[in-house]
Amino acid sequence: MAKNLDIKEARAIYGPDLPSPEEVAEGPVVIQREGKPYAVAIPLEDYRRFQEWREKAEREAQVQAQDEAWESERAAFHRLKPQLLQTHKGLYVAIHGGQVVDADANNLALAQRVMSKLKNKPFYLQLVSEEARTFEVPSPEELYSV
Repeated sequence: MAKNLDIKEARAIYGPDLPSPEEVAEGPVVIQREGKPYAVAIPLEDYRRFQEWREKAEREAQVQAQDEAWESERAAFHRLKPQLLQTHKGLYVAIHGGQVVDADANNLALAQRVMSKLKNKPFYLQLVSEEARTFEVPSPEELYSV
């Protein structure tokens, strides 16, 4: 979180030689203490763009981590499938942490229970059956062609 300082406070803390707005507008100003860089003054708009970039990168990293966790649970389902066909055939199972955490014949009831338990943690929900379920989804061109 950024700390806001009035220019008078900043000069009292960092000294009177802070860069002027005109100097900062020309480009980044590296501020040094005893010959070593310790801060950079940049235009406010550059700082705002940096914050937006950082927030977007953090969101993308979260999504990627969730995708990887979900993919791991999906792989666990397929690894467990031979056993599940013997113990849970015809039921939906929820996989979390590489193991079955719940099962039910009703996929919606199962999903609600598991979401309630796990909150925002990823899990994989799948019907245990011999055949893989395949869904054919038409392309948008087919749906909306005139």
